[in-house]
Amino acid sequence: MDTKGIGITVPFELSFEKRNHVYRVFNEEIPSVTTVMKAAGTYSSYADIPSHILERAADIGNEVHRVVEKWAKEGDWALETDDSSAAAYLVGFKDFIRMGVFTPLHSEIQLYDPDLWYAGTIDLVGEMNDRLCIIDVKTTNKLNESAIGLQTAAYENLIGLWGADLIEFYGGVMDRFALHLTKTGKWSFYRADDPTDWGFFKQALELYNG
Repeated sequence: MDTKGIGITVPFELSFEKRNHVYRVFNEEIPSVTTVMKAAGTYSSYADIPSHILERAADIGNEVHRVVEKWAKEGDWALETDDSSAAAYLVGFKDFIRMGVFTPLHSEIQLYDPDLWYAGTIDLVGEMNDRLCIIDVKTTNKLNESAIGLQTAAYENLIGLWGADLIEFYGGVMDRFALHLTKTGKWSFYRADDPTDWGFFKQALELYNG
């Protein structure tokens, strides 16, 4: 479907420090979606996992997301490293893309809500089966389906704020998914369609704000 140039406005005042995973709006720190969910106990906890394992997993996840973004913007699969672990996860992503059902419109887009005061980075926004959708790419060992629901609902709200015309172009609806990639090169797709997800995220935000 030709969107005729309709897209999502990226707020210039929002910045992101990747090293510390900190968002700022005009230099004022703003919590991320995952920070809010972790504080409210609605996101996976890795407190019992050794730090070196977590760091390794984060490195792999970052490289996978970098390649996904590069593919979405340039159609390029190139890895910046010779990391065979990251390459294994990308086998599943390439397999999903070869199905030809998804067309990217935006990737790694950073948005925030100036009223509810939270920010987030959305992995992929695109078209699938003539419908607008969010795809959150996951490289974790297990997929936390309830967390995916809240996380993608928070992202959907952000797109509604900064890309209302795009949503309207697609009939006023947006589908929410998680694409789970594994180290064995397999992938699975999870659809988040619980209408209460947004309400539960707002409750998590209230708990975070005390």
